[in-house]
Amino acid sequence: MYKLLAPLQEPVKHILGKHRAFVKRHKKKVIVEVDDVFYYIPVLQTIQVQLGSPQVLEMVLAGPQKSADESILEDFCDGTFFQEHTLFGNDDRALVILLYYDDVNFVNPVTNRNHKLSFFYYQLANLL
Repeated sequence: MYKLLAPLQEPVKHILGKHRAFVKRHKKKVIVEVDDVFYYIPVLQTIQVQLGSPQVLEMVLAGPQKSADESILEDFCDGTFFQEHTLFGNDDRALVILLYYDDVNFVNPVTNRNHKLSFFYYQLANLL
């Protein structure tokens, strides 16, 4: 059995708007309003939960690991842009958050309609 390391952050539903669509009800096609929605998992609360773990907090407070040889770039923290940045170059305990974006397309084989899902996610780069 898996042990849950941190409390689950429930997604929050946001309605972007509405559109009309045909649906079958009792062998008839009817026009109904359908919500256009997206789900958001609160990033700030998720980071707070992560930093509540003593192991994660220890890694963040330890700061980035410096490369033994300055001529070898082992991590983006070894790069000039990162080291000369006004925040990250002066504060080893600053949270480094990497943001990512991906798209996934699904096709319904019956209707041949394409459905697109977009994912935004992050990673704490302070973790080893």
